[in-house]
Amino acid sequence: MTQINSSNFEKSLNELFLILSYNNITTQSVLNKIAFILSAYIPINGIVLSSFYNRTIYRIASVGCLENIFLFYGNVHFDDEILEEFSNNPSHVSEEVSLFSSDQPQFSTFASRVYRPGVSSIYIPFGPFLYFPGYCYMNVFFASGPQSFQDYIHCCEWFRPALTFFASIILRNENWRIQDGQLVSGTSPGNPATAVSEGKKAFHSEFKSLEAVNREHIQKALQLTGGRVAGKYGAAAKLGLKPTTLWAKIRKYGIEIPKTGNDREKASESL
Repeated sequence: MTQINSSNFEKSLNELFLILSYNNITTQSVLNKIAFILSAYIPINGIVLSSFYNRTIYRIASVGCLENIFLFYGNVHFDDEILEEFSNNPSHVSEEVSLFSSDQPQFSTFASRVYRPGVSSIYIPFGPFLYFPGYCYMNVFFASGPQSFQDYIHCCEWFRPALTFFASIILRNENWRIQDGQLVSGTSPGNPATAVSEGKKAFHSEFKSLEAVNREHIQKALQLTGGRVAGKYGAAAKLGLKPTTLWAKIRKYGIEIPKTGNDREKASESL
C-alpha cells in the first residue's frame, strides 16, 4: 500500500478539487472518486456515507460490494433495545476517527441485525451541517491486510478535514433533506429520489472503469489548462505527473487536446 506523505496527500486533494469542477457532479460520483483515492492506502471493501437523524440511520450513497458487508442495505431504525445498547456505550458519540467491528460485543444487537460477521470499518464523523438533516458520517470498510487498522485510522485522520469539506459541498448542492420519512435529494420537491434506491442504481450505472475515470480526469485537466501539458501551470503539474508520463497516457487513451503555444509543437512531435 502507498505510504501517506505530504506530496501524496496534496496530489489526492488536487484530484478531489478537480472533480468538483465537473459540470454534472453528484454525491455518488464524488464518493466514487474518494473510494478510488483511499484504495491506494487502504484495502477497501466498500464506503458508505450515512446520516443519523431521529433514531434512524439514513444511507446517502455507497461504493463497493454491499452484499458482503450488510445483511440488508437500507435505512436502520433504532428501536429501544438498540438505542439502550448505544446509550450504554458512550464511545458511539465520539467525534474521533475510530474502528467499528461487527464482532464488538458492546454493539452485538445492532451488528447482528445489520452487518455480516467479521465486518470491520473505520468510522469517520463529519458532524451536523446547518443545511443537512442529522449527523453525517462515513464508514470505510476494509479487508484484512499487512497493515494494522491503526494505520488505516491514521490515513482517514489525514483525509478527514478534506472529506468533511467535500461532503458538505456536495450534500448542499444536491439539496438532501428528509421527506415523508425518507432521505431524498434533488432541487425539485415534486420529483425526489430516495437515497437508498438512488445509491443502488448509481453504484451500478455511474461507477466507471478505472480507464474511463483516468481519461475523463486527464481531459478535464487539459481543459482547465487550455491544452497546456508541461510547465508550472500545465496539466501534468496539476495531476502530479511528469509531462512525458502524461503524454504517454494521452496517446494511450486517444485523447484529443486543444493545442496552444509550445504544446502545439510538442503535440505534433509526440502524437
